[in-house]
Amino acid sequence: MSIQLLFHRVFSELKEALQGEVVSAGHPLYEKSVKLWNAAVHTRPALIALCTTDSDVASAVRIAGKYQWDLTVRAGGHDWSGLALSENGLVIDLSNMRKVMIDADKKEAVLQGGATAGDLLAAADPYNLVAVTGAGSTIGMAGLIMGGGYGPLTPKYGLALDNLISATLVMADGNMLTASETENADLFWAIRGGGGNFGVVVSMRVRLHDAASVLSAQFLYPLQAAPGILMFCNEYARTAPDDLSMITGIIPGPDGETVVIVALTWCGEITAGEYLIAAFTYFQKPLSEKVQQLRYKDLLAEFDTFVTQGNCNDMKTRWLKELKGQSLDIILKAGAKITSGLSTITMQYCYGRAAKLPLDSTAFGLREPHILVLITSTWTPDDDVHAETHRRWSRDLCADLADDALPGGYPNVLTKADIAQVQFAYGDNLQRLRTVKSHYDPYQVFNSYPF
Repeated sequence: MSIQLLFHRVFSELKEALQGEVVSAGHPLYEKSVKLWNAAVHTRPALIALCTTDSDVASAVRIAGKYQWDLTVRAGGHDWSGLALSENGLVIDLSNMRKVMIDADKKEAVLQGGATAGDLLAAADPYNLVAVTGAGSTIGMAGLIMGGGYGPLTPKYGLALDNLISATLVMADGNMLTASETENADLFWAIRGGGGNFGVVVSMRVRLHDAASVLSAQFLYPLQAAPGILMFCNEYARTAPDDLSMITGIIPGPDGETVVIVALTWCGEITAGEYLIAAFTYFQKPLSEKVQQLRYKDLLAEFDTFVTQGNCNDMKTRWLKELKGQSLDIILKAGAKITSGLSTITMQYCYGRAAKLPLDSTAFGLREPHILVLITSTWTPDDDVHAETHRRWSRDLCADLADDALPGGYPNVLTKADIAQVQFAYGDNLQRLRTVKSHYDPYQVFNSYPF
């Protein structure tokens, strides 16, 4: 069968089976559907199934399997590496499946597979409830949860995946399964950290927490103050209460200069939080400070300024046990040589509940106190002539940190090219993860995560 004939057959079967639209190049919705958070991704799928129901997803999976058509899933679209798309493949697009239902009495939410953190928090906020999310409202919850989920509430409530109660997935054969502690428990274990390698998550039930508001603080310091302030943060994290989360970084400042940021979120009693946060201004006077009490959903909206959609990005990640000595020197030198005025190095300190659970409780591969380092080269689409220079900066920094880093790295940022890190990202959970994969998807229909 010719490629053209195969395309038309798949297209017509999808059109007949789906309630949602099926689009290809030239369709008015095509360009919007292939646009991801990272504008450096230029992948052109052959077909996009804009699913509106669980049965749409199931039909698309079955048809792709019938014709052995390369299949990927686009949920929230906050994708830096382009795993949501495949060249000339079929994309299951969940952007029309974003409903959220709140059970305030149980403190639980049921959300569809395309829902973002912003969707979830907007629904939970009227009940003075919050969910563990990443550091941005546009990030899709399904992808975040399956790969990990570091965020401002992580020290107190764990990773986003630690708050998953159950999930409904369309499996490789097109059938649906529910995964929870009591139903398909091995699959439930695997999807909490093992990524989108097992099926298409069409709905999730997640745990919510009480929080009328949080206390947020953002301090900016000159780059030359970085050694002192970052060492202070490193030591502070050793005994920090679980109500406090801390993200530091080297970022572009308001006037274009490179600065150090310390971003704190307190989700406990407000007066106690104000006292703890004041310690950072006592240590060294910042260039600027912004301390405010606000709704958690509004805090995430502020974080969105650091994850602006439409720019080109290259991301790398490392896990560090602590930030001092050689690793601190390497980061400071790279920070002084940032090639773009948009690039960042951020460090999220992981302690508290996320670092206390047993390693084998989920597939996630690191359960000890550590620092998540995210290295992001960012440039505008019209600066493509310097794209390789920007990429080299992030990749060189990642390589330079290897000797001081813990094995592996954050799976939500790793790609199939990061072979050395991937092999260690799941720690002692790797073999069990592969066993579950071979049971539920022996023919590798879903292969976004390279384990």
